Amino acid sequence: ELAEAVYWLMTLATALRAAAEVALGLTGAPPLRWLVVAGGLGQLLGAGLFVLNMWWRVRMPPAAAPPSR
Repeated sequence: ELAEAVYWLMTLATALRAAAEVALGLTGAPPLRWLVVAGGLGQLLGAGLFVLNMWWRVRMPPAAAPPSR
């Protein structure tokens, strides 16, 4: 469930940012900068959630105690 949410968040945030950057380059309208920022923050949030999701699955198991002599 979290992986799918991360996927959609990253997809939509990247699309928003890309479209806003292209529109900003073409028009130079200052309000579009806020859409670029919003898309970037969405990407940052998505990356953080991705790391959190992977952390639960990939973390190392506890190390075994060394054998006693």
